[in-house]
Amino acid sequence: MKAVRFTLRLRFVEEIRMDSFSYQISRALGGKSPEAERIMDRGVRLEFDKDKIAVVWAPTGCQIALENISDTKHCIDGIISVLETINGVARIGKLRDRRLLTYWILPTPQYDFVSLERKYREIMITQNDISNSAYDSSAIFDIKRDRWILHHQSGAMVRKQLQQGYLNFELDNVPETFIFLEAGLTDDNVIQYSRGETYSFMERSLENCISHMEKFNRFCEGRL
Repeated sequence: MKAVRFTLRLRFVEEIRMDSFSYQISRALGGKSPEAERIMDRGVRLEFDKDKIAVVWAPTGCQIALENISDTKHCIDGIISVLETINGVARIGKLRDRRLLTYWILPTPQYDFVSLERKYREIMITQNDISNSAYDSSAIFDIKRDRWILHHQSGAMVRKQLQQGYLNFELDNVPETFIFLEAGLTDDNVIQYSRGETYSFMERSLENCISHMEKFNRFCEGRL
């Protein structure tokens, strides 16, 4: 399966109340103007098309998404670099929870969407009078990973749905139909932010997400 998006989300225990941080963070990350930066009420949203990085910061938390994916270390390093720039302006304290979210696609050129969705239901969803009449479906479940939770959502998808509903940027080489997988890992233990601990969290989370993706990939390829 091909990775199309990695996202790190942090939620703060205490709300950061200084409105001016929105402008300071925007300038620190290279924003040009209020219009381009999309300065929000007590927050900021930035999109960098060249590197395919999207940043949302608010007094209650922040989210960094990377869609130009070459390897996992590049993703971790890129997200940490942005996060440390933010932390240099608006000091991050205790975290309420952290989540790493990954999106993957498995191309299925042998299917159109209707036949792919039907096949997906056959292999993932128990057949009954309700599911048999569906025209779109997905499987959603959570898996316990020690003190963390791994979230799975998958389904048949077309390029337009991925671009409009899940991505910030237009990506090349996305097939017309594919199996979509969202694998995310959440840690809801309160912890003090640090660069090293956050880096370690992403490494361990990606390891779990990649392992889950590989199992799901083998499962699908053996049945499609």
